[in-house]
Amino acid sequence: MREQHYASTKQRGLKVLGALALLTSAISAFGFAVASRPAQSTPELQSQFNAKYDMRGSKLDSCMTCHTKQAGGKENLNPYGTDLGAAAGDFAAIEAKDSDGDGVTNIDEIKKETFPGDPNDKPK
Repeated sequence: MREQHYASTKQRGLKVLGALALLTSAISAFGFAVASRPAQSTPELQSQFNAKYDMRGSKLDSCMTCHTKQAGGKENLNPYGTDLGAAAGDFAAIEAKDSDGDGVTNIDEIKKETFPGDPNDKPK
């Protein structure tokens, strides 16, 4: 009888531990999915850029603002796109940087409608 009670208690304990492990895994997966959302090339990110800097219809209203090719993609990020990704999509955080190393800050290039990730596209 005592052995049955011990086995029953042990079995309940294992079920509780299993349920806790499953719950912890689910919470972790949800947390990673929500909290670690990387900046990605999306129409939403481009819309945010256009809204912040009023660039709709300008040459900066394109994938080329952050990418070396119109097709976009992580493998085609230019220096501005790389810096923006490192800043988790926070445009203001990289305004004072000179991502493309041409001697002009990103915000000054944006104001003059030149690509902040292309050193060959400098304000005149």
